[in-house]
Amino acid sequence: MFQLYPLTTLTTIIFSAMNNLKFITYSQVVFFFSMIGLLLFGCSDDDAMNLAVDSFAQESEGVLVIEAENTTFSQTMWELRNASNPGRTGVFGETDITFDGVLEDFRGVGYLEYSGQDSFSEPSDTSMVYSFRIENPGTYYLFFRAFENHTHDPDTENSNLFAGDRNNDAFIRMEGNFQANTSFERNGRFGATLNELSEFNKFFCSSNDSDPDWGRSIALEPDEFREPVYIFNSGEIYNLFVIGRSSQLAIDRIYLARLEDENGNTDGDNIFSFNSIRRAVEDGDFEVSEFITN
Repeated sequence: MFQLYPLTTLTTIIFSAMNNLKFITYSQVVFFFSMIGLLLFGCSDDDAMNLAVDSFAQESEGVLVIEAENTTFSQTMWELRNASNPGRTGVFGETDITFDGVLEDFRGVGYLEYSGQDSFSEPSDTSMVYSFRIENPGTYYLFFRAFENHTHDPDTENSNLFAGDRNNDAFIRMEGNFQANTSFERNGRFGATLNELSEFNKFFCSSNDSDPDWGRSIALEPDEFREPVYIFNSGEIYNLFVIGRSSQLAIDRIYLARLEDENGNTDGDNIFSFNSIRRAVEDGDFEVSEFITN
């Protein structure tokens, strides 16, 4: 992803360049101070930036798959977990199943685990961003391959605090030229509105840690559950922003799957049924998407 330099460093670079110019034109002055304005205002909140990315994942045949760790997360509260960097140890929920700090059966080089202090934080952390391009237009459903980790120390902690509806949320928002599909309906829930998709809202995930295994995201939750569906256009680049909310939520992969075509039909090429893609997400199926560098 693109590299952001500290404000002081970039300001020094700009003024050093100005000092080395023998003749400074009006347009150069405008350019230099425009850069300073971008630094002061555009870079104050990374979620508000619309800077072009230097690489993006390419959707193919109606599916997009990105490893969660394939982003810049070093300045966030997410941690890469694998054998070289395990998390906390203990037992899962109210079971007697011990946990050595690393979830099994992850894909890629590891998975990202949120290191926040509780399950109820507001979206204040720095975002991770996932950039991708769509070639096959239509309605896409967003999935996380996720694990709601309820690990606790049985000697010092109450297991009831690490079970149930906890450790299972992130905040997400989408940026780009997309539309909402509010007529999409599944199990009585309808597609989220454009405003709900464009602003940070909770993304609820679920898994079964009584017999520890990966699960998936369930729904977007602005106030009530909504379906995370997006109508994407062909040839467009989009940015998915992710902020942690719940301590120990683990994300292994991000999937987008085309569930109907651009005319709203549910048959045709490169179309997935919901249950087939749900099982594929939980099992970690599909090869990761190709990344293209601008």
